[in-house]
Amino acid sequence: MTASFFDYDPVLAGYRFLVLTEGAPAIEAGESHEHEEGWSSTYVRWELDGDVVTYTSHSDGRDCDGRMSTTSTYSCRVAELASQEAYAPEGETPPPFRVPTWREGRASQRDYAAESAGY
Repeated sequence: MTASFFDYDPVLAGYRFLVLTEGAPAIEAGESHEHEEGWSSTYVRWELDGDVVTYTSHSDGRDCDGRMSTTSTYSCRVAELASQEAYAPEGETPPPFRVPTWREGRASQRDYAAESAGY
């Protein structure tokens, strides 16, 4: 099976066209940078498994409040990869393609400062 679709990529800060196949079932992207209060990183992965695409997003970083990381997983059936209009800011015309309707799966968050304070 092949899954080809547009989706928003937070690493690029824009939409990208993805093609997942049985021979190349996953695409990953990531970036990290330092800023005036610390650092941040983002990692995303799209993976085809049968007739379902899974999207995983992981962010990690440190700022003046300490370190925080989050991970979220979403899924979408291949048949629904073009099921909703792409987001466009108010007053702008939406892009000429449709995007997945992601269903939320697992999510986790870790606040390292809160953990060290005993919360």
